[in-house]
Amino acid sequence: MEKLLRGEQTPVLFGSAMTNFGVQLLLDTLMSLGSPPLARALDAGDDADFTSGELSGDEETVDPASSEFSGFVFKLQANTDPKHRDRIAYVRICSGRFEKGLKVKHSRLRGQQLTISQAQTMLGADRSTLEGWSYPGDVVGIPFSPGQMAIGDTLYTGSKRISYSKIPSFSPEIFARCINPTPSKYKSFNKGLEQLLNEGAVQQLVERGDTGALLPRSCGA
Repeated sequence: MEKLLRGEQTPVLFGSAMTNFGVQLLLDTLMSLGSPPLARALDAGDDADFTSGELSGDEETVDPASSEFSGFVFKLQANTDPKHRDRIAYVRICSGRFEKGLKVKHSRLRGQQLTISQAQTMLGADRSTLEGWSYPGDVVGIPFSPGQMAIGDTLYTGSKRISYSKIPSFSPEIFARCINPTPSKYKSFNKGLEQLLNEGAVQQLVERGDTGALLPRSCGA
């Protein structure tokens, strides 16, 4: 169990969601093996170590029992609603408690204040408006405008500006050249690439001296 919590072992479970075989056992196992919300390390800059999940004694952390709210953006997703274009930031609550209408500060935007007037909870493909409070360990979906959220952003309350350790970026394994063959679709083409980049699905490389061709680098697709 200690190796599991340290990230040195990974349990392997078998089942089928399509035939509803082993799903309840999977959920029960996650409940029994999962740990309560743990302290999260603040950004250590270039000295951050992502090789293990352990925290050293020198790292500054935030206790999940802290009264001040803080959350970490770990995923972005666009066009989740087929009725209209939208963007959702998945935020894991790390400390304090969250409710709709909470005024938070954005660390990457130098403490700019945001009012979270809309928040959603997700279960599979179903989404519903958040009612009541959410606590450390919960994940909430927050709609956002282009450029407002990015993977690795920290939202917080309180007077002290904080930023959690970023998610590591891995070297790409699959390369593909993307060229827009239709000039009239130039705007839509660039917007689609921008969404993929914002979601962290690809990395982009622009060739020197070439302003038309983009070479997105996709990792592990």
